[in-house]
Amino acid sequence: MPTELSRLANSLTPSPTRAFDKQARELAASGKNILFFTLGEPDFPTPKNIKRAALAAIKKDFTHYTPVSGIPELRQAICDKFKRDNNLAYSPDQIVVNAGVANSLYLAFNCILNPGDEVIIPVPSWPTVFSQVKSTGAVPVFVQCKEENDFEVQFEDIAAAITEKTKCIVLNSPCNPTGAIIPEKTIKKICELASEKNIWLLSDEIYEKLTYSGKHISPAIYHQNTITLNGVSKAYAMTGWRIGYTAAPIQLATAITSLQGLVIGNPTSVSQKAAVEAFIGSQSSVSKMKKEFRNRRDLIVKLINEIPHLHANLPKGAFYAFTNVSGLFNKKTPDGKTLSNSVDVAAYFLNEALVATTPGQPFGSDAHIRLSYACSQEQIIEGMAQIDAAVRKLR
Repeated sequence: MPTELSRLANSLTPSPTRAFDKQARELAASGKNILFFTLGEPDFPTPKNIKRAALAAIKKDFTHYTPVSGIPELRQAICDKFKRDNNLAYSPDQIVVNAGVANSLYLAFNCILNPGDEVIIPVPSWPTVFSQVKSTGAVPVFVQCKEENDFEVQFEDIAAAITEKTKCIVLNSPCNPTGAIIPEKTIKKICELASEKNIWLLSDEIYEKLTYSGKHISPAIYHQNTITLNGVSKAYAMTGWRIGYTAAPIQLATAITSLQGLVIGNPTSVSQKAAVEAFIGSQSSVSKMKKEFRNRRDLIVKLINEIPHLHANLPKGAFYAFTNVSGLFNKKTPDGKTLSNSVDVAAYFLNEALVATTPGQPFGSDAHIRLSYACSQEQIIEGMAQIDAAVRKLR
């Protein structure tokens, strides 16, 4: 009887963001009053009109298999969204509804990448991207985005990273974890280069609706071979409903549909009906959440920058404060431990301040930690005060 797992299985590690969140939740379960700034999950309830649509679907027994690529009603609503919000014309057969954007990413990468291909990824970035590229046998090529440039990717750095093995460039704007937004002029130049070199662009636009400064631009406007990923989780507080979607050239969309049929069969029926309402119903909840997130952003950045040795740029989108903690390196905790990296700092804040954050190391910058401000202003005030007190105990 074989006992060995595959090379892929042996290479897998838990999501670093969820791993730290899990550790914090275990402490909370032991009775500690932990304040969470870890997962990127809105603390708002799913809007009532969306929940009503889901309940109506259940009452009508819409609880069976659907088309693999998603129900026609939802794919058309997504096409209408692209036309309305992004000035992009897609047909429903270019849309594939997935079980969240992580699933969209997995399917897209497995349909375009071969072992040895190179994928250019600006960092800091969502660690799932790195892991999924590696799982295909392709090679992630990292392009560092600098804090002094507000973490915006620079065209020259992308151009310098391209080789004959480059198959895809990944863009994420607004960005997790930095909140950076790529200016239109940079997107246009990257697209022109990708077209010239016949390279895929993969654009993760899940934080599109949470853009506070500048304008969101979809690269697909400028580059035909763009794979656009988006979903309802962040904008509509629907993380648990697991609905993402992919827009791509028809040949790729067809391949993604075939692979999805092998992997999950089809996206959840009731969630698809809820997502239809998210797109065609009132958008007032999106505006309200965005306004509150902007207020939280302003508050948390102000408080972080008042703490000795910490600094955070003002993010232009998403709901993360990517905080430079390198000023704490080489300092000693009250029990004599030396802080050497972002993991040490996050662990210290968790155990001493009872504040759960996420180390920046897995995202591609060990000088930072990520704080999600998808929580109340009261929690932000309390959490930053506790971090401040912990920092002042270092020597």
